[in-house]
Amino acid sequence: MNRYTAATLFLVYFALCSACRSHPGIKGLVDTLTAGGYGIVSDTLPVIDTTNTIEKRFKRIGKSAIPYLIDAIDRNERGWVGFKEERSSSLVLNFGNFSGITAAYMIEYLLSDSSGYQIYPNGVICRVNHQTGHLYQEKLTLDDVKAVKKIYRSWWEANKNKSMEELKSDWRRGKRALYGTDYAWI
Repeated sequence: MNRYTAATLFLVYFALCSACRSHPGIKGLVDTLTAGGYGIVSDTLPVIDTTNTIEKRFKRIGKSAIPYLIDAIDRNERGWVGFKEERSSSLVLNFGNFSGITAAYMIEYLLSDSSGYQIYPNGVICRVNHQTGHLYQEKLTLDDVKAVKKIYRSWWEANKNKSMEELKSDWRRGKRALYGTDYAWI
């Protein structure tokens, strides 16, 4: 390797690492989001940080938080995820599910134009039976969560060069990461 190639590689590495440091608090914020807290359950607020500030912080950070959120999707920890919907038969999905699902949910929330945090009724992901079109009303396995992460990573690789407005426009038109896959939000 000649010195020009080495210098170029160093500059590329330095630029990438600088971009990672441009939001030093993102990883900590993602850890807070996916901590799987067992806090007070509310009918309308997420079971995570119910002060309503964490989602506002992610909205301010915007698109640059998405890679960090994708990295946390397959976090092998369980806790409360989603929302309490007493009329729903899937309430059992909220307790003891993989807490990284909240990271995937935050990606969806960032892409939505919603000012309310509850963009999906339960805020959990289920597997889809493509033969019947029905959802499996059971918690995801770790393999499922890894597959969901792979789907989001693939979606991100195909869309990361789009502006946030383009990503939001796609989301409004139904072009979402899980659309057409073996998984769906409920």
